[in-house]
Amino acid sequence: MIQRWKIGISILPWLLGGFLGAWTGTSHAATANDAPPIETADEEGSYNDEEASASLSSIVSIGGVQFDLEGAVALGSGCPGGEVDLSPIPGGLRISFPTQNLSLPAGHPRLSALGACSVSIPMEIEENHYVRSIVQRLRYTVSKNASASGAASSRVRWHAMPAKLLTLPVPYGANLVNHRMEVVGTTQFERLSSCRPWTQTERGLLTITVAFSAQKTSANAFINMSAPELHVYVASASCS
Repeated sequence: MIQRWKIGISILPWLLGGFLGAWTGTSHAATANDAPPIETADEEGSYNDEEASASLSSIVSIGGVQFDLEGAVALGSGCPGGEVDLSPIPGGLRISFPTQNLSLPAGHPRLSALGACSVSIPMEIEENHYVRSIVQRLRYTVSKNASASGAASSRVRWHAMPAKLLTLPVPYGANLVNHRMEVVGTTQFERLSSCRPWTQTERGLLTITVAFSAQKTSANAFINMSAPELHVYVASASCS
């Protein structure tokens, strides 16, 4: 049975002082393309050699990588109270943001808005291993009229190695009702720049930031963006 872990800023409060600087939000305005860009990636089964497993101690193991879900901390305007759901999936983690909602209703004079939530998850890599790749699969739901646009973005960072910024815009001109958006992106890391002579397990934080931005051209326009969900697949390889 898949375990779900709800986290909040009250979990491990001692982390707030040491790692607050790692939590930064990002947002990008939508582009006026005819359709949102949908990238392609390999099948999910190629991201890993074994399925994720969760124990009662909240430790999720994927190959040579381990995550401590109970030690995770969330912070940002997009997750009031730090409410984020974490659960293991084959080859990675599912991060859901049930309270992250960005709305510019019709009749409201405000013409733009943004919000973001950052999650930091303790992560370990076996000695003599490095992060080979990070795959992000971002989804969200949007309702809007033709006079509004928006975008969702995600960024994953391990130590000083950021995965590429993944952006999924919804442009002006489209009328959508509860439309589900999705985009996938892969970042490969070079062995020579990632491997060092580790003599013990490497520990750090995997930091994940999901952001919304929205804008409309008049007070009568509307847009609502909600239910973001990010699947993160982290693959490791031996330095030998």
